[in-house]
Amino acid sequence: MSFTKEMENHLKTMGWYPNRKITTYDEFMERYNYPEFIREFIREYGGLKILELLDKKDSNVVNRTSLNPLDSDGMDSDSVAEDWATDLGRKLYVIGLYSPENFDIAVDANGAVYFLGQECQCISNNIFKGIEAIIRIDVGGGIELDPKDSTSGKWFDWHGNLVDFDSYEFKYRTF
Repeated sequence: MSFTKEMENHLKTMGWYPNRKITTYDEFMERYNYPEFIREFIREYGGLKILELLDKKDSNVVNRTSLNPLDSDGMDSDSVAEDWATDLGRKLYVIGLYSPENFDIAVDANGAVYFLGQECQCISNNIFKGIEAIIRIDVGGGIELDPKDSTSGKWFDWHGNLVDFDSYEFKYRTF
């Protein structure tokens, strides 16, 4: 799996190139036992500061995705990722930060992508689709952990409907 060609072209304008391999975050990822697929993702895309990719009729750029795990709240026991991981019952690995809202971006061991802040939102069950959705500001097909009881394991779509996390079909706009 990878990004769409359009997203790859956009990432090239932000400093990415094919077969890019950086080791800047290896020590951090080793310390927190990141799964190998996340390590490989960060080695290729880590450190990029990516401006949103808008629909062709939009022209104002206001959001930025940082794929630097050190820009996030971190992975220590008092971090947002650890707080939400406790509620979810699954380990989360921070991979960056979404600004200006300052949502930590995290991935679980299955590749699902999350926005973490006051709420916990799952954007996609696939790391490439999730990051692309964030950069495109196309997160309306995501789901949110029950804000009234984050330990309940209940997820809701943006219309307030209860959904099953494991079988939910994430939807994205066509550009």
